[in-house]
Amino acid sequence: MSAIKKAWIAAAVAVVFAAGLIVWQVKARRSELVNLSAEDMSLIAEDQPPQFRARLASDAETRKSFADDLHKLLAVAEEARAKGYGKKPEVKRQLDLVRTVVIAKLF
Repeated sequence: MSAIKKAWIAAAVAVVFAAGLIVWQVKARRSELVNLSAEDMSLIAEDQPPQFRARLASDAETRKSFADDLHKLLAVAEEARAKGYGKKPEVKRQLDLVRTVVIAKLF
């Protein structure tokens, strides 16, 4: 398997993991505004590809953009949850798959 293919697979797993963290974060704080702690941000950043982690470590603008993008994604996720979007069968199936991948990865 080529290095590029491995990098794409790693990036896909990272996105799935980040999505799992976002789902968990949204569920954990249903009634309040979702905020990420520094520890949450570190966990999400650790799961990013090495090149992106290097950019995060060295560039304040990249860190700010990354945090802003995550906050926007969390806001969208919160609105979708509030509207019951996660109860749709096709979405529930995807959420179950993401949960399974996250558990397997952490195991």
